[in-house]
Amino acid sequence: MKYKCLSGSGITELFLSLPRKLYSRSEITQDENTERQILSGTHILSKSFSFYPFVAVDENGGAVGRCALTCYKNREDAFLGFFECINDEEACGIMFEEVFRLAAKHNKRKIVGPVDASFWMKYRFKVDNFNRKIYACEPYNKEYYADLWEKLGFKICERYFSNQIRTPLKSDENKKCRQRFETMTKRGYTIMTPNRENFTEKLYEVYSLLIRLYSRFPCFTEIDREQFGAMFSNLKYALNYDLVKLAYKDGELAGFSISIPDFGNAACGKITLIKLIKILRNKYFPKHFINLYMGVGTDHLGLGSMLAESIKRSLVEKKCSSISALIHEGKVTGNYYNNELSQFRYNYVLMEKNL
Repeated sequence: MKYKCLSGSGITELFLSLPRKLYSRSEITQDENTERQILSGTHILSKSFSFYPFVAVDENGGAVGRCALTCYKNREDAFLGFFECINDEEACGIMFEEVFRLAAKHNKRKIVGPVDASFWMKYRFKVDNFNRKIYACEPYNKEYYADLWEKLGFKICERYFSNQIRTPLKSDENKKCRQRFETMTKRGYTIMTPNRENFTEKLYEVYSLLIRLYSRFPCFTEIDREQFGAMFSNLKYALNYDLVKLAYKDGELAGFSISIPDFGNAACGKITLIKLIKILRNKYFPKHFINLYMGVGTDHLGLGSMLAESIKRSLVEKKCSSISALIHEGKVTGNYYNNELSQFRYNYVLMEKNL
């Protein structure tokens, strides 16, 4: 056999080394520090799951593939993530044989992926537009990954997309969004932007709403306030707060939209001086935003259009383009201003295999 699969202790450095071999500096999105925490069981989410890494090596002992199975006690499915591999069905297959065997041992009925241990980390495969620059927080992978998984028995179970939105002009108008903005304002809805001083307070308000709204999403896993705060508190240093919109009704958070400046992959991995300069330049003088999170309480019909109008007005003022990122196929959030401003879309998939 050309390859063999390693697991257990002692594979950490092999596991961490593979992305640097497969991707150029402009492509790599690896967060090595987080991966090391997950591998050592010291990550803030580690108490929630059991984690099993695998590495495929060639005859010289060099890593040619890696992946990890994540099992939650209260789920019938397991997650397969942290996947990287050369374009070789045998190298991939030798890992997947061990993954399938272990998942069955844990009485799992299905494997879903790619999911890097948790819904709150990276998941989904990118399937097109590989010729375009990586945008901030984009799931990025080699072009052949989804095909490789399909050859080994996986099928697509969910689809997602991101819309590239051109820089809007003041004259651009979506009549529905404009009217909803006016109507919701008359009904007592207000939109505010947080700041660095009150960020933590507002973050936990978002948590309380977001955890309810996102619980219906595929692969959702519950996390507590402490875990959420640890995962997202560093956003305070990256945000340009003008594109963070919090909508209130009678003093209660009713909806939110969170966009970040597009840092590309500069925030991934070790932060060098050059990366830091790029991050700060894009934070204070942004040209492009990524809308990562949007949610509206179920009792506040029409508020999404109001938020979309507020975002559009801020983008006009800043003369910035944007990406509405990683929208679940069929969700209404994929329709705001798309007909007027959308230039093209990126596509992503989630995959599964029944055991």
